[in-house]
Amino acid sequence: MATVSFAQQSAEEEFVPEGARGRWTVEQAQRFALEAVSGEIIDTDIWRDDNRVYYDYTIRKPDESVFDVDVNAVTGEIFQIEVQYLSENPKLPEGVIDKDYAGVSALSYAAEKGMGLKKPKIRSGEIGIFERKLVYDFVLDKGLHRYRVIVDAFSGKVREFEELSK
Repeated sequence: MATVSFAQQSAEEEFVPEGARGRWTVEQAQRFALEAVSGEIIDTDIWRDDNRVYYDYTIRKPDESVFDVDVNAVTGEIFQIEVQYLSENPKLPEGVIDKDYAGVSALSYAAEKGMGLKKPKIRSGEIGIFERKLVYDFVLDKGLHRYRVIVDAFSGKVREFEELSK
């Protein structure tokens, strides 16, 4: 006999079998989350936004880092990956761009947006967390100016750019 799992639709609707509306089950979508961030699932939640349903998996990696991975319940695509805790020597999830590539993004952005005529140079750069997202945090020097450039560790896009006092 087959087991049927159920998902709550809304306060007005009855519980309906998952798949009846073309959704992945919680167990099926879990596989996508673990492909994005390998580890042990320590919590699972379901949430809704703009009539879209998402499964939220909290995953602890062997290095003790903890990530939240949200999976679209209909498409199975990863919606977002957020960081709850990052260990001192984290093993980064699949899809994280190389630090050198992120550094090129930071340098290009600073060259375009920053003051002065000199080319920017990386003073420091490390993996970190910014607004619960995995990022590379760079400090750049450009002539008499110093900048902080935050680069998304998955997309390589600059998330924050600010001038620091030198």
